[in-house]
Amino acid sequence: GAHTRVDAVVGTTLAGPARRGEVLTDVRVLGPRLAESAAGPDARIVPIPLADAALMDVLRPGDIVDIVAAPVDEMTEAKLIATDA
Repeated sequence: GAHTRVDAVVGTTLAGPARRGEVLTDVRVLGPRLAESAAGPDARIVPIPLADAALMDVLRPGDIVDIVAAPVDEMTEAKLIATDA
């Protein structure tokens, strides 16, 4: 539901852009309810630093991605960490 107290959202992070005057609901701010509503009860949202800042122009809140760990050297293969994340 909609947040009715300012202190409930102060210091939180929005899940995406918001307009002035927009009603903030439990799924508009990052938190366990957002992950659950998007991907199920065991879902989590975690920050992943991206080396290439240009990727931020491609990814949007709600996008589904696969996460791959880069190989540590040329002899090691990349490792699939998560799918449909």
